[in-house]
Amino acid sequence: DLTQSIFCLEKIKTGNIVKMKYQTASLRKWFPISDGGMSNLFFEPEYVEKVDPKYSENQNIAQKMKKRYLDGEDVSKDELLSYHRLAENALDERYEVLPMDLDSYQALRLIDWRMIYESRHDNSAFLKRKLEAISEINDFLSFDDAAAPLYVPIIVYDRTSLQKYMSERGVFLPVLWPIPKEASNGLNSFLKKVYENMLAIPCDHRYSIEDMEHIVSLFEEFYKKR
Repeated sequence: DLTQSIFCLEKIKTGNIVKMKYQTASLRKWFPISDGGMSNLFFEPEYVEKVDPKYSENQNIAQKMKKRYLDGEDVSKDELLSYHRLAENALDERYEVLPMDLDSYQALRLIDWRMIYESRHDNSAFLKRKLEAISEINDFLSFDDAAAPLYVPIIVYDRTSLQKYMSERGVFLPVLWPIPKEASNGLNSFLKKVYENMLAIPCDHRYSIEDMEHIVSLFEEFYKKR
């Protein structure tokens, strides 16, 4: 899964990695589209020349409602989630290799990939540099200097109170990976630390360096008060 390293594909191709039969990446985590991904195949898949509207139409509605909701409009969160569930259910039933819907394809052709890469790269580099000065943030989950991540992941040991403090000030730091039931009794100490103490700081192209400065200032305020 190359989702977090789309902009490093040339490096991946020339590096010493074991060649897999199938490499894939989600594009919905990078761009404002409701459907679609990319793949690098080393075999011929069974391909179906049709689009599944059950997924893309419901996901499109859900995304537009979410934007209105985040902009402060009077939108029913339950209705928004119901459309998202309909889309996810359609996706769960889909086993063929299908093309992305036409709206997503047209939107993808108009997107400035370089702007998105540079924004994410600059935002993440700024966060990493500034937050290294805060001793209470004990660890960064490291990433390549050329990376352009969706989030900057950090390890903190007061996660609940920090997350609450930031959310009260309009900054939402998600816990990306809950411990799966299958692994709850078999985690080694490193994985246990990651699962129990990791938070993710958003740094994608919708945010500016000024936004990153604001986030850093909130971290500094939080730890000064402790």
